[in-house]
Amino acid sequence: MYLDGGLEPVARFITTHLKQPIELASKSVGLKDYKTVLQEKLQAHGEVHIEYNIIHESGPDHNKRFVAEVKCNGQVLAIGEGRSKKNAEMEAARMAMEEKLK
Repeated sequence: MYLDGGLEPVARFITTHLKQPIELASKSVGLKDYKTVLQEKLQAHGEVHIEYNIIHESGPDHNKRFVAEVKCNGQVLAIGEGRSKKNAEMEAARMAMEEKLK
């Protein structure tokens, strides 16, 4: 184990390689994701039924693409695409906020 240099090399490594990601992550603490924000906006005036459906899946297992739709009370609000089901749903929620809830 390398202990001769004290903590200086460790501090330099953190400052050089991890400072920016740590700052970015700490700024995001407490921020809500698109699905949560969309749900709050849609339910602001009462209960609604929100659902996400994967409507298409393509590509090999190591490089899948998913297409999801978000519906409110049976009406399609938007469609999103992503490399995971979660990302596709998140993109659908983001698109719904941009297109329908401006």
